[in-house]
Amino acid sequence: MKKSLMIMRAIFFSAFELGYEYIYKLEVAELTGYKKPSAQIKWLEAEKFGFVVGGDGHPKVLRDVVLSRLGATKSSKKEPQLRLTG
Repeated sequence: MKKSLMIMRAIFFSAFELGYEYIYKLEVAELTGYKKPSAQIKWLEAEKFGFVVGGDGHPKVLRDVVLSRLGATKSSKKEPQLRLTG
């Protein structure tokens, strides 16, 4: 297996394990304006969106990448944290 493919798979599975969500294929088509995966990939590369190519040949784009590129900001609201004492 090529080293670059191994790195891309590691990124893909690490993101999945951390709870990151990918946008749906239909959303990738809407974002790029193209239905063909090869055209979507060219557009994503030209626009410098980070992505990986899945085993099905379709680009996988993290929802956070799209939101940040479109100017969304993360909420500063803090989640409650569990403190164990004893």
